[in-house]
Amino acid sequence: TTPTTASSQGSAFDSGSPAEEQSKPNPDSNPVVNNPPSNEELLQQQLLALQQQLEAQRLEQERLAKQAAKQADAVKQAEAARLSDAAKQAEDARLAEVARQAEAARQVQARENARLELISKVNKIYRYKKSNDVLFTTSSDEGVCANRKHGYDADGVLAFHTYKQSSAIANLPVTRCAARDWTHFLNTSGGCGGQRWEADYGFISAQQQADHVPLYNFVNPRHWPHSMLTVNFDEGAAYGFTYSGIVGYVPVVQYTNEELNPPDTSPTMNKIYTFFNG
Repeated sequence: TTPTTASSQGSAFDSGSPAEEQSKPNPDSNPVVNNPPSNEELLQQQLLALQQQLEAQRLEQERLAKQAAKQADAVKQAEAARLSDAAKQAEDARLAEVARQAEAARQVQARENARLELISKVNKIYRYKKSNDVLFTTSSDEGVCANRKHGYDADGVLAFHTYKQSSAIANLPVTRCAARDWTHFLNTSGGCGGQRWEADYGFISAQQQADHVPLYNFVNPRHWPHSMLTVNFDEGAAYGFTYSGIVGYVPVVQYTNEELNPPDTSPTMNKIYTFFNG
């Protein structure tokens, strides 16, 4: 065996084992001591947490406020757009109604102008009758005279109209004639056929035209050429004459009540009173 020397024993004693080295305390190190926080520190921590919470609430409120403002703005814009569209539609409807009324007024005025123009182009043919004669005239004054002197009807009937001037559609002349016994008739074939000519009453149409009606001829078979012209077939048949056909076509003319029955503008007489003194 190998003898153990003193030097080797001393070396092993001085160095010691690793476990013994680790278990020795280090006088230079400071041990960590977990002391509980003080009341002031706790209060500061709570205050900081509260501030953070309040800040988070403020930011959330700002976000919600901005979102609400944005939504409100969107609603306002949508409402403004709706109102704008509604206003535009209302304005378009108003303008359309104005245009419709203007067109209706224009058409009414055009019809009125055409009516007045037609009145200016035609003759009024009045009819007066008595037992053995029918008198046609363009003058109501002549009819009044015939009534007073010769016993014709007091109220002349506006029988029909003739055109004052000939034209493409007004191509049949109307002539008033008197027979040898001084009874009257109207002729549309030109002249009076050997009877007495009295007046020319304008022209009627030989063909059917728009806004024209037939002019029927009824004759007295016992007293030729005594006849009656009328636009009312039933009236002619009821008169007791024999229907002989359509002699032409006459225009239909519309009148207002004031035009048919003008107000009496003849001067009125004033009463003169006399007073005596004493």
